[in-house]
Amino acid sequence: MACFEQLPCSLVWMILNSLPTSCLYEVITVSKSVMRAALGLLQELKVVVHPEDDLVAVVATAVPYSTVLIHGVHKLTEQLLSVHTNIKLIGASSDAAIRGGLQWAVIDVDSNAEVIVSNLTISWTNAPSNDFLDRSIVHVSGKLIMNNVNATWDRPFEDFGSRYGVRAVCGSTVQLRHCLVRTFAG
Repeated sequence: MACFEQLPCSLVWMILNSLPTSCLYEVITVSKSVMRAALGLLQELKVVVHPEDDLVAVVATAVPYSTVLIHGVHKLTEQLLSVHTNIKLIGASSDAAIRGGLQWAVIDVDSNAEVIVSNLTISWTNAPSNDFLDRSIVHVSGKLIMNNVNATWDRPFEDFGSRYGVRAVCGSTVQLRHCLVRTFAG
């Protein structure tokens, strides 16, 4: 693999671009320049998701460093949007939204994940149960960067648990820019 270093940059890009995505992870260890090129290609990967698509499945199988372009309103009826890798969730239309909340959060960012969320509405819309559980619109164990995000509860409710907008647990990092986050009793 050391021969990669002696090839012209454009030829290396052409070779890397022709490889299947799974192989790009293997060549990342070749050298710093090949790693930068492979990561650049991974960051260019874009997955477009429409309301009829299964957003939870798309995010679960997303390639690290890729971008998920969200069109329309996605309703998570009994699911949690769990993010386990470094990805971007970008609202690609003016009505881009994720609505859910039957579990402890609408979006859960894993401790190993770095997630960028932009131009999106995230709301807890499902009917809450009367319990003692703490619930969050976004629960963060890893790193979260939110830009132009509206995170809200659709309606107030009375029960015994705390209701957070963005809940960051020990060891996590959160950056909010131009966001509106609404919370209740948390």
